Amino acid sequence: MKTLAWVLLLAPWLAHAAGLGSLNVRSSLGQPLLAEVDLVSVSREEMGTLEVRLGSPEAYRRADLQYGAVLSGVRFSIEKRPNGAPYIRVTSLRAVNEPFVNLVIELTSSSGKFTREYTALIDPPGYTPPETVAAAPPAAVPRPAPPRSEPKAVVTPAPAPSGGKEYGPVKRGETLGKIAATVKPEGVSLEQMLVGLFRSNPDAFINNNMNLIRAGATLQVPDTGQLTAIPRAEAAKEIRVQTSDWNRYRRRVSDRPAKATEREESATKAERKVKVEDKSDKGARDVLRLSKGQPSGKKGRSIEDRVQALEEELIARERALNEANQRIRDLEKAVKEGSK
Repeated sequence: MKTLAWVLLLAPWLAHAAGLGSLNVRSSLGQPLLAEVDLVSVSREEMGTLEVRLGSPEAYRRADLQYGAVLSGVRFSIEKRPNGAPYIRVTSLRAVNEPFVNLVIELTSSSGKFTREYTALIDPPGYTPPETVAAAPPAAVPRPAPPRSEPKAVVTPAPAPSGGKEYGPVKRGETLGKIAATVKPEGVSLEQMLVGLFRSNPDAFINNNMNLIRAGATLQVPDTGQLTAIPRAEAAKEIRVQTSDWNRYRRRVSDRPAKATEREESATKAERKVKVEDKSDKGARDVLRLSKGQPSGKKGRSIEDRVQALEEELIARERALNEANQRIRDLEKAVKEGSK
């Protein structure tokens, strides 16, 4: 059973009121989302008044989370298990291709409103989390008689996990999540793999953020021992911080187009002015190009970082535009269906 690694409680606990418990993901990468959320402390009186919905885009902004396109098709229904325990069934219309999905779930009942934030970790198909087996106590064994002198058998230890593996070069458009799902060894969680790759390749990320991976970078893949040494709670916390930083970065990018348009208009006016005033000899023209000297060392790397960052900004803006267009199409479809 795949269990949510961490959750953040956004609203205070209401005494003797219905609440949201743990979330368990039943689907894999590339499939529509299927998950279950336990309902706790639900009285008979409350059962008939329960309503579940996804948090609004504004709620996501307040939580510093991204409201992805996949969320527009998320549906909730209240079901009962064979033993009568109630739970919330979470489904999506679209396939999920990212390793984690942020869910802000709002539960309303006659006792009040309860909100909880989850990060659903989506494992690749066929992944089975390792099970912890308790060691059995040693059984009492009679002491054997002294053995006769015989040659000792040579025991060859099992080979240790091989390190030094590489992945790359990273293709344009690839995400760290997809790479982690591809190279993750058995017995390692997706969070540990993400953080392990991030920590082992500090120069492969722009602005020290795992969401801004450099195209063309070659990644060093940590071995299983290094990955399992990362505490899962610590890995989940680091992913949370990285996601928060990434969402702030995206908002800064989305605020830039208006300013950029103003600069472009000013540049266009200046260019027109130059063209009007330049009515001299149209034969041989000298073109003056102003440029900075070729930088070297860290300075050159800084310019390369800015170029890469601009490319990533364009990709982020394109994705945001596609998500907005998809939401518009979904709304238009819903309006048409509602008018029938």
